[in-house]
This record gives sequence, C-alpha cells and structure tokens, in this order.
Amino acid sequence: MGAPLVFVDKNTVLLVCGSNLCFWDTGSGEHEWLATSCAAIARACASPVKNLVAFAEGGTDPRVYVYSARPWKKQYELPGTTDLDLADLQFNYSGSRLYALAKAAKDRITVCSSLSGQAL
Repeated sequence: MGAPLVFVDKNTVLLVCGSNLCFWDTGSGEHEWLATSCAAIARACASPVKNLVAFAEGGTDPRVYVYSARPWKKQYELPGTTDLDLADLQFNYSGSRLYALAKAAKDRITVCSSLSGQAL
C-alpha cells in the first residue's frame, strides 16, 4: 500500500490486507476485519477525531469509500476522484475534510466534507 501507519484511535491500528481492512487493537491484541467489495485497496486513512475510516480501491476510475468506525457503517462513496490509482488520501487534522490527490494523467486534488461527502 505504501502508506504510513494509520491509527483509528489511541489503541487501534488500521492494516490493509489485499481487499480487506484489519483493525488491530494493540492493547488487547484482538483483530477485527472489514471485508470490502474492492478487488484491491490502494490507499487508506482514518480520522480519530471524527471516528471515520476512508479507503480507495485500486485500478482505473477508483471509488473512495468512507465508513464510520464501531459500529462499521458505510457513510458514502466518492466516484470519479481520478482516472487511475490515487496518489494520496487523507483527512485534515480536525477530521472535517477529506483530501484525495491524483497524479496520474494530471495533478488533481478533490476536497470534500468528511461528514456528507459533498465537494467543497
């Protein structure tokens, strides 16, 4: 995946395992899995402040999926963020915005509200 270590909260680390997400509680050692419909996951990030997790599928015309954490519930999808794999996907510090950076055919950044998915 080529991404930094992602913390969902102070004890939980997000790991990408092919097309699934693994949430590892470093305190208890327990693992929780979230199966996705993606063939592969190219990028993932989390906002501990807003209790959100986002990930982008790999390949052409990838979608970005945003889930609330515990209980895991899909909030929305962002289609058309780029033609090819995303270069980066991040929440801002306060968790109010989600940034998707594409650098394949041309540089492009998509900024949206992390709560509604609406483009800003």
